[in-house]
Amino acid sequence: MKKFTLTLLVVLLASVQTFAQNVQVTGRVVGEDGNPIVGAVVMVSGTQQGVTTDASGNYAITAPARGILEFSLLGMISLTEEINGRTQINAKLIANAEEIEVVVAYGSAPRKAGTVIGSVDKVDAAKLADRPSTSIMDAMQGQVAGLSVMTSSGEPDALSTFRLHGIGTLNTTSSKEPLILLDGSPITTGTLLAMNSSDIESINVLKDASSTSIYGSSAANGVIYVVSKLGRRNVDEGVKVTLKEQYSVSTVAKPRLQAMSTNQYTQYLYDLGVIDQNDMAELNAFGDTDWFNEIYQPAPMNQVDLSVTGGSEKTAYHFSGSYLNQDGVTQQSGMTRYTFRANVESQAQKWLRTGANIGLSYYNSTNSQDVDNFGNWFTNPANGAILIPHYQTAYDENGEEIQILDYTGGYPSPLVFDNLFPRNKNRLQLNGSTFVQLTPIENLNIRSNLAVNAFDNNTKNTSSPDYVHANGSGWVQQGWQRNYNWTLSNTIEYKFRVAEDHSFIALAGQEGKYSNSEYTNLRMMGVKDSRFMYLNQGVSIQAPPPVTLTESAYYSFFGRVDYDFREKYYVDFSLRTDRDSRFGKNRQAATFYSAGVMWNLKKENFLQNADWLSRLSMKFSTGTSGNSNIGEYAQYATLAATTYDGKSGWNPDSAGNSNLGWESQRLSTLGIHAGFWNKLNIEIDLYDRKTSDMLLNKPVPRTSGFATIASNVGEMVNRGIDLTIDYTILRNKNWLVSTRGTFNYNHNEVTSLFDGLEEYPYDPDGFNIMKIGHTIGEWKLKEYMGVDPATGDWRWNDGKGGYTNDFDTAPYIETGKSWFAPYTAGWNFTATWRGLTFSMDWTGVFDKWMWNNTLYFSENPGFADGSVNQSTGALNYWKKAGDNARYPALSYGYDMPYESTHMLEDGSFIRLKNLTLSYALPKSVLKKTGFLSDARVFVGGRNLVTITKYNGLDPEVDAMFTLDNYPNTRQYTFGIELTF
Repeated sequence: MKKFTLTLLVVLLASVQTFAQNVQVTGRVVGEDGNPIVGAVVMVSGTQQGVTTDASGNYAITAPARGILEFSLLGMISLTEEINGRTQINAKLIANAEEIEVVVAYGSAPRKAGTVIGSVDKVDAAKLADRPSTSIMDAMQGQVAGLSVMTSSGEPDALSTFRLHGIGTLNTTSSKEPLILLDGSPITTGTLLAMNSSDIESINVLKDASSTSIYGSSAANGVIYVVSKLGRRNVDEGVKVTLKEQYSVSTVAKPRLQAMSTNQYTQYLYDLGVIDQNDMAELNAFGDTDWFNEIYQPAPMNQVDLSVTGGSEKTAYHFSGSYLNQDGVTQQSGMTRYTFRANVESQAQKWLRTGANIGLSYYNSTNSQDVDNFGNWFTNPANGAILIPHYQTAYDENGEEIQILDYTGGYPSPLVFDNLFPRNKNRLQLNGSTFVQLTPIENLNIRSNLAVNAFDNNTKNTSSPDYVHANGSGWVQQGWQRNYNWTLSNTIEYKFRVAEDHSFIALAGQEGKYSNSEYTNLRMMGVKDSRFMYLNQGVSIQAPPPVTLTESAYYSFFGRVDYDFREKYYVDFSLRTDRDSRFGKNRQAATFYSAGVMWNLKKENFLQNADWLSRLSMKFSTGTSGNSNIGEYAQYATLAATTYDGKSGWNPDSAGNSNLGWESQRLSTLGIHAGFWNKLNIEIDLYDRKTSDMLLNKPVPRTSGFATIASNVGEMVNRGIDLTIDYTILRNKNWLVSTRGTFNYNHNEVTSLFDGLEEYPYDPDGFNIMKIGHTIGEWKLKEYMGVDPATGDWRWNDGKGGYTNDFDTAPYIETGKSWFAPYTAGWNFTATWRGLTFSMDWTGVFDKWMWNNTLYFSENPGFADGSVNQSTGALNYWKKAGDNARYPALSYGYDMPYESTHMLEDGSFIRLKNLTLSYALPKSVLKKTGFLSDARVFVGGRNLVTITKYNGLDPEVDAMFTLDNYPNTRQYTFGIELTF
């Protein structure tokens, strides 16, 4: 017993001595994929002693035998390990932000990047935060290769448009945008406008057949999958309350197109022979009113967001509310928005999971006038800023705004016009979904999901009786629209393995949708008091109010099988059958499929130990999808109500087509994704997209009694390449510097039309064409070849290799230039040092050609009669022999021709889309407050720099014509975010 006691004492003393001494600890730090992490920091806890890992992820450090090692790297979750006398400690660090996950709807479980064959890009919440824009999609510009995002207007309630991999249909009225899903349920772009970006966790863009075909109907243009935020279960963080406020100011950048000053314009009119020297002196005496500065004013925006997020053992939740008030840069332009969201998910039982995501919003907006409403130029702010002569004053001698402008032919001033003719709308938006998921046995999930997307829209336009030309009688027009869409889906999914090496996911499901829309509007005339602009104050109805009611329904059955062998070889296959009420009874049903394969080369034995290679995979997919975006009753021969000689009746309205069927698309994609040194990632996708049986209102002989008939005609292709490059420039304990670039080239070509035609107009005027062998949207105009230096006369391409001075005999020329840009790109740079983060996003659109028809009014002697100002570009006219001028010699009375290439301009642009600088206070400082867990301040800007040759107000216009477009704005923002 004594010997045992003595021995035990010796061992204990030796142990104490050992733990009191320092030891040499070595090891390796790797990531989740097992690849080494370079530059990871290994610190001895409580000291300043530390080392960084080498190129192989190895480290060596001397530390107390009873000490603690801390492993950290910016952007990764820190890890601590007790040494306990060990001399070798390996560590695995996990990314702070989750890997890209593809959320497949209809109950399929999320899967991480590297295990999904489909081509999917993810934009997380950080990219959407701190953006001073009401449009969520505006922040997506340049973020995803192949996704074109354009915001055509600076109106606060303007919607962005987006296209994926070019134009997929010849139909000019059909939507060319991807299918949008919110948490798996269909929504519209209007729903995105009504959402708060702080409620979004990520936006996933599904681009190839393997990822989109399962969605069948309307997935022909790709899928945008929006994931809203939700709390987390089984976390010890407690309830997280976040309060965020930001304040912004919007301004308009002056375009390259500048209006003439008073002196310039009066001299121009004198040279033109419109006025004499006495007129010049009289007009010059009125001064020089810059109408651009009068019309466009700085506009503030204020937004407050409040959210509560948390979770327990069984339940996760996210509740939020937001208030936004944004003024437009013109009078009577602005929006006020309220949003509320409640996302709850509960694991009620081991076998039962339920959840509900509910979003409710209300916004009220006012809009400035456009040319279409009143048919004149000056009342529209965008035109008035250029076309109102500068000798026309804006205020009278008492400082009051002038209602009628003397020098514009009696038109009202745009400064007061919006007050006399205000346009208002308000919208109540509801989107939500609820699900029940049963798991009767392990890995078997049975799920039922019900979703609704609905809105009530109310518009009100008025004409004040105070308008001097109204003769004391105004009018009120009010419209109502109610729209709702129900979606019910049921799925069963089973995951299983065979012999450990073979993994399967099998999914089968059913989906049904019902849509209903009602609309009517009424205009009452004879309102006498501007204080009571209501329908009941009118005395007569202008015309019988139109009333529309549309309904549609479809249902689908689908299935999908995913297989992988040792996470090395992947195969998937999907099949879906859709039936849609919008097609003829003979062709309502269609079947779509997809198949894909992927080879994860990094898992091969010959590459597993290649430390320099962090990822390498090849994938190929092919499949079909459909488009049913056409009017609800185009398949039927219909009648419409009409009146004649005071009596009501019916007249034929549409011819109908019982054989009208699905527009279909076949898409094949080949992709290579590679990663090097855990720093550089390169993704290349080549795609070939063919669309056939396109939904088009085909012209028919007028003798039939109709102008067009809905048909399935034509074919077109889009082929291109997506390139994405990510590079982590520097990553250590204090620094994270990274850059990301995206690029897309898309070649669009029409391969077939209808009735043997080689060419057909794409727009009513015929200046934009679709032609076999050409890109859709190409311009066909008479080519202006400049001024003859000897005579000062204009010249036009005669189509024979020469030129003619006779515009009428000049032929229309195919320019080979389209308003759909084939090249788009984006570039991001982000640098984080401790709590300070700097980020900027650039975007580029190239080879986009726009018809700047503002020039027809602002650089045309035919309109220079003293009432319509001209731009300084009109001063570049021929004066003497030898002049190399843009315009011919002045000759009052002639109009610069309309359908001419002199108005066709390069609308390519490079834009600094977003720039932000933020600072997060240190945790050690916040801990002292006792209630703050995070605090961050940020400043930023949007559209700060634009490089373009385009002369209009803004090149970011997704339209053929650019007259009177409300310009995009430049915004500066400041904000603060506190988390409790």
